[in-house]
Amino acid sequence: MLSNPVGFLLGPLISWSFSDHARARARVQGAEASTQEALALFDGTVLRSLEETETALSAYANMLRRREALQAARNEAEVAAKIVRAQQREGVVDSLALLDAERTFAESEADLADVNGEVADAQINLFRALGGGWSA
Repeated sequence: MLSNPVGFLLGPLISWSFSDHARARARVQGAEASTQEALALFDGTVLRSLEETETALSAYANMLRRREALQAARNEAEVAAKIVRAQQREGVVDSLALLDAERTFAESEADLADVNGEVADAQINLFRALGGGWSA
């Protein structure tokens, strides 16, 4: 006669793994190591992103300062060219002085146009560093 029929029915369904403690601990440690690795990769990505953003901001600020200086130089060259034109009309200076003033003014305008393009590039780089992008 069976003294405990429930034990015989449930016995095969229950499996204990007393000897697998070391294996379970190793799996837990492996999972923790994977988590630490993922966290380190994330931290590295964030730091690279911050570095790119800081670099882009610095480049943009430098381009804005450069553009401001070139704008001032262009304005001064324009005033100088106007003065030399007036002096040439009065016969005070010769055509060579006028040509030199006009050349300086033209060069300053070309430099300003170049830096405006560089400012636009710096703006794009900053936008990208901040996570911006374009969709097709």
